[in-house]
Amino acid sequence: MSIQAIKRIAIYVVHDKDGIIDDYIPFYLSELRPCVTHLVVVCNGLLTDEGRYKLSNYADDIFVRPNIGFDCGAVKDVLFNFVGWDKIYEYDELLIANDTIYGPFCSFISIFNEMDKRKCDVWGLSLQTEGIKMKRINRESEIMPSHIQAFFINIKHNLLHSSSFYDFWHKIDPWDYNYNDVVVLYEVAFSVRFRSEGYVLDAYFDTADYFSNVTGDFFPPVFYDPLELLITYNFPFLKTKVLKQKNTKMFLKDYSHTYSSILKYIDDNTNYDVDLIRDNIIRYYRYNDLYSFCSNYQYIYVYGTGEMAQHWYDVMMSNNISLPNINGFVVSDGHRKVEELFGYKVLHLSEIPYSRDIGFILALNPENTSEVKNTLEEKGYHNIFQL
Repeated sequence: MSIQAIKRIAIYVVHDKDGIIDDYIPFYLSELRPCVTHLVVVCNGLLTDEGRYKLSNYADDIFVRPNIGFDCGAVKDVLFNFVGWDKIYEYDELLIANDTIYGPFCSFISIFNEMDKRKCDVWGLSLQTEGIKMKRINRESEIMPSHIQAFFINIKHNLLHSSSFYDFWHKIDPWDYNYNDVVVLYEVAFSVRFRSEGYVLDAYFDTADYFSNVTGDFFPPVFYDPLELLITYNFPFLKTKVLKQKNTKMFLKDYSHTYSSILKYIDDNTNYDVDLIRDNIIRYYRYNDLYSFCSNYQYIYVYGTGEMAQHWYDVMMSNNISLPNINGFVVSDGHRKVEELFGYKVLHLSEIPYSRDIGFILALNPENTSEVKNTLEEKGYHNIFQL
């Protein structure tokens, strides 16, 4: 059956704290649009007028809702409130997707053509193999069963029109979920339930192939090893979170997987416009605000020399962004330090004479940021820019 012969409704969920729709999203939707009959876009939180205009070029319906329940809450609102099951049942298939991936780096049509031929009841872009540990609040770490990752799930007719699928969504209660709850109680639970009921799951990329060549802990390769997925497995997407690291312990196998190396590979080997990624990342790091901050002080120090600081600096340099008045890097007293980083001297905080003309850029993991910010304020420094 051709793509055009399959009636497919898609629910695409977006979230931006400022309600801005960066251009990587319209590109994704433009590539997806030939593969779906009806496209519903749900915005969790805010949506600017410009953002609505961009979406309206591709979406049949646009809904804006409070940012509660993450993707799971947005999808449930579509199924039960915004669109309703009667309308959903007019379609052969349902696609659930979100804005947390850049791409595609190949044609969506080729992906759907391949997966439409597979004898399965539900498929995703990535099937995470069993073995990942997930920490939930007030619980021991749990080993995650094999599951389709929730950034893209396509439900075929047999499952979509089953009473079990309705029951899953009727009973799920995501309104107070935190992020880990969404992973365990929605993303993982979805695959576990329907596999246990005899439905067949499949994916465009099965991480079992990847892990057959890997030893050690089973970290999700879409986060941990994105360059390998691009090069060896031709995985045509990139998780946005990989390039928006605030806790680098969670992501990237090693520092060879830099922002610059990932973008260079995409630019050299695909037709994807990497400026779509660059523009989103530059806004994420608030370049305009950061430039203004640096311009206000005679001396700027970057606090931190770890992976977060190195990743941030790599992003700046890869986009030919220079900031005024950078004087060096700084670490807390007692911390081991290198003598130099990116051509700048690295100092302990006590080595810097106090001055009101000093500003600090905090390039730290979240668990360290509050402590360092308090230390600086106790020493009389209040000119602080937190990445």
